Amino acid sequence: MRITLFVIIVLLIAIPATGQQGKKIEHITSQLAAAGSDSTRVRLLTELALEYKTSDTARAFALIEQARELATGISDDRGTGLCYAALGKIRYFHGDYNKALRDFESAKSWFHRSGLQGKYADVMVDQGNAHLFLSQYDIALSKYDSARRVFSELDHTAGLIRCLNNMGIIYKNYGRYREAIDSYAKVIELSLRDSDSISLTDTYINIGVVHVKQGDYHTALENFSRSLYYARQTGNRKQESISLMNSGVIYNKLQEYGKALEHYNKALSVSEQMGDKVEISRCLTNIGTNYIPMGQYELAETYIRRGLDIKQELGETRSIANAYNFLAEIEYYRENYMEAIELDLHAIELKHEVNDPEGLARCFSNLGRTYLAAGKPEEAFRYADSSLFYGLSIGALEHITSAYFIQKEVMEQFGNYRHAFELYDLYKKYSDSLMNEYKARAVKEIEFRYESRVLEEKNEQLQLQAELDAVLIERNRKILITLIPAIILFALAFILLYTIQRRQKQYNAALTQQNQIITRQNIKLDEYNRTKDKILSVITHDIRGTIGNQLTALSVLAKDEFRDEEERTIVLSRLANSAALSLGMLENLALWTRLREGSLEFTPKRVRFSSLVDEVLQDFSRSVFSKEIRLQVEKSGPMDCYVDSHLIRIVLANLVSNAIKYSYRGGEVIVSAQQQNSHVVVEITDKGIGMTEGELMQCSESSFGKGRRGTENEKGSGLGLSLARSILGFHDSELRLKSTAEAGTTASFILQCGAH
Repeated sequence: MRITLFVIIVLLIAIPATGQQGKKIEHITSQLAAAGSDSTRVRLLTELALEYKTSDTARAFALIEQARELATGISDDRGTGLCYAALGKIRYFHGDYNKALRDFESAKSWFHRSGLQGKYADVMVDQGNAHLFLSQYDIALSKYDSARRVFSELDHTAGLIRCLNNMGIIYKNYGRYREAIDSYAKVIELSLRDSDSISLTDTYINIGVVHVKQGDYHTALENFSRSLYYARQTGNRKQESISLMNSGVIYNKLQEYGKALEHYNKALSVSEQMGDKVEISRCLTNIGTNYIPMGQYELAETYIRRGLDIKQELGETRSIANAYNFLAEIEYYRENYMEAIELDLHAIELKHEVNDPEGLARCFSNLGRTYLAAGKPEEAFRYADSSLFYGLSIGALEHITSAYFIQKEVMEQFGNYRHAFELYDLYKKYSDSLMNEYKARAVKEIEFRYESRVLEEKNEQLQLQAELDAVLIERNRKILITLIPAIILFALAFILLYTIQRRQKQYNAALTQQNQIITRQNIKLDEYNRTKDKILSVITHDIRGTIGNQLTALSVLAKDEFRDEEERTIVLSRLANSAALSLGMLENLALWTRLREGSLEFTPKRVRFSSLVDEVLQDFSRSVFSKEIRLQVEKSGPMDCYVDSHLIRIVLANLVSNAIKYSYRGGEVIVSAQQQNSHVVVEITDKGIGMTEGELMQCSESSFGKGRRGTENEKGSGLGLSLARSILGFHDSELRLKSTAEAGTTASFILQCGAH
C-alpha cells in the first residue's frame, strides 16, 4: 500500500502545476511526501482530490479510492467520513446530485460515529446545497437550519456564516428578499467581527444578486464594487472574477453592452490566469449572450460554443443545458427554426436530469414560440401547455404570460374565437402582474441612469475646476519667477496678482452658480420626462389591453358564436364600456398634455349648472345599467355658475366614473348639487369599497400611476383625479375627499354663482 502511495506522489510531483490551483497542489503534495502517519495521509489525499475536481475528475476519484483503502486498513472512521464527504462534493460539483446525497449521508454516519459534530454539520450543509440545486428548497432550508443550530452550540463562526449565506440564497429564490437581506446582514456582522474578508466578499456578492432580482441595479453595483475591493485585498481571484462578471450582467441588463463586454473580458482574464475552467466557461458564455441582442450572431455562437466545450468536459449538466438554450435563441433569430427546436429539445432532456422547473418552463415556452413561427400551431399549443405546467407550479410570470399568449394565437388561427377570448383574459391577468414588476424595475432603472448621469456631470465639473486651478497656479508661478529680480515692481505685481485672483474667484463663483442653475434645470427636466414616460407607459399599457379586448370581442361577434341573446348583449355591453374607457383615457391624456405645455384654453362663461349635471349623467346610463347601479340626483336652486363648461364636464365625468367603478354591483351613487348663497356645493358619493387612511393620503398627494382596480377589475391610473384638481384650480376651487374603508367615498368641490 505504501509503495502504491509513493508512486502516486511521484507522479503528482512530476506534473507541472499552473496558477493558484497548481501552487496549492504542489503544497499538498509536498506535505503528503513528508506525512508521518497514515491518518494524515488520508486527510491530505482527500484534500488533493478536491483540488483536482475541476481539472481532472478521473484523478480525483482515484485519489479518494486510495484514501478510502488506507482509512479502512487502519480503521480510521474520521478518515472514511472525509473520503465520502469529498466524493460527494466532487459528484455534486459535476451535477450528479442524487449520488452526492448518498455519499453525504454515508459521511454523516461516519462523523456521527466519531463524535465529530462540526464535520457532521458541514456535511449537512453540503446536503442542503444538493437539495438547493434540485430545487427542493424546503428540504435545503431545513438542512441549513439544523446545521446552523449545531454550529451555534459549537460557537463555530465559519459554519454559521456558511449556513446563513445559503439560507439567504433560498430566501432570494423564494422572492423573500427582506429575509434574504436580513440573513446576509448577520453574515456581515460575523465576518467583520472575525475579520473574515473572504466571507465578507461572498456576502456582498449575494446581496448584490438580491438587488439585481429587485431591479435595484445601483445598489447591486455598489455591493459588487465592495466585493471586488475585498477580493483584491485578499488576493482571491475567483471572487474577483465573479464580482466583475456580475457587474457585467447588470450593464447587460441596462443594454450598455460595451461596458458589459469590458467587465466580462476582465473576468475572463482573471479566470484564465487562475486556470479555473468553471469560471472561464461562464465568462465565455456571458460574452456570447452579450452579442445576441447586438445582432452579432456569429460572434455570439463562437463564444457560447467555446464555453459549451469546457462545460461538457467538466460535466456541468445545468450549465450545458443553458448553453443549448442560448444557441437555440440564436438559431431562432436566424429563422433556422428546426435547428432551434433540436437544441431546445436537447436542453429539455438535461433540465429533466437536474430537475430545473424554471428552466423547463423557459425551454417549453421557447419551443412553443418557435413552432408557432415555423407554422406548426398544434405543436406550439402542446409545448405552451407544458410550459404552463412548470411555470404555474413556481409562479414564473414571464413564462406563464408567454404560454397563454402562444395558445391564444393558436386558437385564433384555428378560428376558435371563444377559446381565444378566454385565453386572452388569462394572458391579460398574468401580463398585468408581469407589467407591474417591469414598471417597478423600469422606475429603478430610470432613477439609476439619472443618478449615474448626475454623478458624471459632477465629476466633469470637478475635473474642469481642477484644470482651471492648475492653469491659475501655473500662471501665478510664472508671474512670481518673472518679478523676483524686479523688487521695485513688487507692489505692482502684488496688486496684479490680487486682481487676477479676485477675478478668478468671481469667475469660479459665477461658474458654480451657473452649474447649480443648470443642474436644477436638468433635475426638473428629468423629473418631467420621468413623469411623462410613466404616464405614457401606464396609459399605453391600459389602452393596449382595452383595444385587445375590443378586437377579441369583435372577432367573437363576427363569428356569432353565442349561446343566447343574453350572452350577445353582455359582450356588446363590455365592448361599449371598453371603447368608452379607451376614449376617456385618451381625452385625459390629451388634456394632461395641454396642461403641462401651458396651452390649455380657459374660457369661463355663465352656465346653468343643473343642465350640465344632467348632460354628464346621461353619458353614464350604459355603465349604470351594466353594473346595476342606482343613480340618485339631488339638485336645488337655479345654480347659474361662471365656469368653463367643457372643463367642469371633465371633472364631473371623472368623479362619477370613479364612484361607479368603486361601487359594488347593485350599489348606489348620489350626485348632489345644492346652491348655498352665492356658491354651488357639489358632492358625488358612493357606498363602495372606500379607502384606508394610507390610500386616501396617496390620492390627496395629486399622484398618478397609483390607480386601483374597481370592484369588477376595472382599470384606473389615478390620472383623472390629478386632472380634476388642476381644472378646479383654474376655478379657484379645490377637490376634497372623505372616505372610509368598505363604507364608501365622497368627493366634493365648491363653485361660485354669478359672474366674476
